[in-house]
Amino acid sequence: MRIQPLSALVGAASLGVALLTLSAFQVPVGSSPTRQLVSTLDLTIDGPVQVAGVPAPSQMMRIDEGSVFIVPTGKVFVLTALGTKANNGGSTSFLVDGVELLRASASAPVETTMYPVPPGLKVDADASITLTNGIGLGAAWGYLADA
Repeated sequence: MRIQPLSALVGAASLGVALLTLSAFQVPVGSSPTRQLVSTLDLTIDGPVQVAGVPAPSQMMRIDEGSVFIVPTGKVFVLTALGTKANNGGSTSFLVDGVELLRASASAPVETTMYPVPPGLKVDADASITLTNGIGLGAAWGYLADA
C-alpha cells in the first residue's frame, strides 16, 4: 500500500490548520466562570447574605413559662410558634402586658405541642411577655427584629 502524494499533502495541511486553531484558543489558568462573573460585575459581599423577612439564627429565641421577657427597645418580637416543652397536652396562653392574645391547646398524649402561629403576630418594644401552662412547661418560639 502506497500513500498518494496528494493525500499526504491534504492531510498535512489539515493537521496544520487544526494545530494553528488550537494554539489560538487559550484558557486562563486558575480562573472559573463564577469568579469572572463576579469580577465583571464588581460585586463584593461583606459577611453573610441577609434576606429581608428571614431571621438570622442569632435572632431566634424561645421564651419559657415562669419568666417574664421584656422586648428590648428598638426591637419587636415576632411569634412563630406556641406550645409546651413536653408531650403533656394541656394549653399554653401567650400574654402581653398581662392580656391573653393567643392560646394553644392539645389533648394528651401528643407527640409535639409546638404549633405554628399565623404570620403577623408581633409584640412591640418595652412590652412584657409571659406564658401560662399550669405546670411550668409553656414555651413560645419566635425572633427579634428591628422595629
